[in-house]
Amino acid sequence: MLPTWIVETELNAAAERVAEAARVHGCRVLRWSTGEARPTPPSGPCVFLGSLTACAGMPGVIGDPERLRVRHWLPLVGALALNRESVFSTVGEVARLELPWARVFVRPDSAMKPFAGRVMARGQLGPAALDHGFYYDDLELPVVIAPARPVAAEWRFVIVGRRVVTACGYAADGRAGRAVTPPADAYALAERAAAVSPEESVVADVCRLEDGRLFLVEFNLLSGADLYECDADAVVSALSRA
Repeated sequence: MLPTWIVETELNAAAERVAEAARVHGCRVLRWSTGEARPTPPSGPCVFLGSLTACAGMPGVIGDPERLRVRHWLPLVGALALNRESVFSTVGEVARLELPWARVFVRPDSAMKPFAGRVMARGQLGPAALDHGFYYDDLELPVVIAPARPVAAEWRFVIVGRRVVTACGYAADGRAGRAVTPPADAYALAERAAAVSPEESVVADVCRLEDGRLFLVEFNLLSGADLYECDADAVVSALSRA
């Protein structure tokens, strides 16, 4: 049975391309907008694609956000991880940490990303710099801090059933996709990450540092990730089979 696709409309170009690919494949497509009542779960299988804020309680979400916390997947990937030297803390405690790095990368320890990860000077760390009071109010919000590293290129890989089904380049600054094919060594690292991911179907980001080394940046919840320039038909085909 083909799945029903629930797609948050007007989200991004990739979501619209997936909705059209699902329709071409013969799948039923339910378009949903923020502010509307959540769709009644279909009687058969379904897949949701939309914003992270919409994923909670939405039928058809692929992946478990709790399993995709950095503290859970970091030990699984080991030396593959860009931020393997991570320190775990909370928004309320970051300013009091004694860190060995002058510049750091900070992100929530959550696949739901209540604020965007960012690079900053160690002395800038504090709740206000992490959007406390704007997107959220919890000073106990878990965060991950790691040394900032010079990234030269990044790619996004869509993994279904622990297999890479499509990929593209992207620019983290501005969150813009690039219709480029990742190099073979980036594909190989993504496949290694897929083998140990806590989820069988997930989005993985891989980067190359300026010194040429490759690392896994992070895993993302498939239902809530921007697929950028990834092949929408490949995503629909793989999830329909799965």
